[in-house]
Amino acid sequence: AGVFGCLALGAGLGAVVHGFVWTAVARTRLWMPIYFFLALTVALFVSVAPYDARRYSTSRKTLPFLFAAALAFFAVTQIGKGTFLWFVAYELVATLVALAIYTYLAFKRRVAGAWLMTLGISLTMVAALIQATKRLAWGGPVPVNSDGIFHLVQIVAVIVLVAGLRRGLISPVDETSGVRAL
Repeated sequence: AGVFGCLALGAGLGAVVHGFVWTAVARTRLWMPIYFFLALTVALFVSVAPYDARRYSTSRKTLPFLFAAALAFFAVTQIGKGTFLWFVAYELVATLVALAIYTYLAFKRRVAGAWLMTLGISLTMVAALIQATKRLAWGGPVPVNSDGIFHLVQIVAVIVLVAGLRRGLISPVDETSGVRAL
């Protein structure tokens, strides 16, 4: 729930920033909480992968490190230049870790929904690449730049991720082994 709450807050503030004209100072101030919520979203999302791989105790042990990484990223955005590229780098490292874990779990067939998680994470990475390169756009009745394409791909990625999470949550767990049935 925390990951979706942080995602919703960051997305809502993002809509406010992108939807209106702001002074440079106001825009900078509005981006502060956006980066904070995005950092927490990524950390909480990544914390699910160790849970699926090794259960609660491992996930709980990784949380302080993930929160420290989120706070470090947030600090960099407050003192550095090119803050969005820092976010792309932070998200890339975090999602590569989650992608590796879910790919492993999918091949080992240990978690129902792992293939959907792998696909959703891959789509998220493609979306970030589209946005970071600023190369794609399409014209037509409603022209869309790379930021718009990012959001369209990200919508699909979130739907796939939610489907993967849901599939993993509704699968029965073998109490003796802790492995979810496929």
